[in-house]
Amino acid sequence: MKKITLLSLLLFSHFTPAQTLDQSQLTSNAGMSARTLQGYSYYQSITPALTGTLSRVELGFFNFINGVGTLKIYNGNNNTGTLLQTIPVNVFCASGDCMVPFETSVAVTANQPITIHFTPGAGMPDPYGVLIKMPGNYLRGEFALIDPSGTYIDGWDTVFRTYVTTNLGTFENETTPLILSPNPMVDKSQIQTEHTFKNGSIRILNNLGQQVSGNIFFEGNHAEIQRGNLASGLYFVELLDNQKVIITQKMLIAN
Repeated sequence: MKKITLLSLLLFSHFTPAQTLDQSQLTSNAGMSARTLQGYSYYQSITPALTGTLSRVELGFFNFINGVGTLKIYNGNNNTGTLLQTIPVNVFCASGDCMVPFETSVAVTANQPITIHFTPGAGMPDPYGVLIKMPGNYLRGEFALIDPSGTYIDGWDTVFRTYVTTNLGTFENETTPLILSPNPMVDKSQIQTEHTFKNGSIRILNNLGQQVSGNIFFEGNHAEIQRGNLASGLYFVELLDNQKVIITQKMLIAN
């Protein structure tokens, strides 16, 4: 039996896009009293690590809020780039600190920045509370306040999370099921497939679809998977025979 260094595999029978937490800044040590007057707004630029669709944005607010606003998403590091989407949004925070979710649909590319711009609307209290970190420690973007006199970058960050839906869902050729035991894998696991690989190879992809290991060659339908030096997390694995993909699945390795 040939030993293969590989991540553990999760079995899925249908392709499913994967919504993944991409960027976040969740530390708050201050609150900003933002105004609802004409011309007042703020933005946070970010740089996605994933390529896909920005499908969800969450922004941090505090104290009671029950109003509406406008979320605009721009290409680039500020609100002067190409406008990608405009979304009317509801903002509700019962009390305390709140992460308010907004559904979005914007194509993003890894390492190309975008800007999330919020403008308050009807029903927003004046002032309303925005969670911030000062000084900021998010290195892939910046926070800015806008009022009628200009745009001010003070080195802060707002509190946010962004999610990207990638095109790397999971699927399996239903004629070639895969059995993995144990799953999740900590040190090693056994795999078995109904397909007998004559000129088999395995390649591992990250969640950007980039190959992150050299091809691993094997034969037959059994293998022992060893963790090796692989970090915990989520990846994708392709099992090929004669350079034709037979099975593609998610891979998970535990801490």
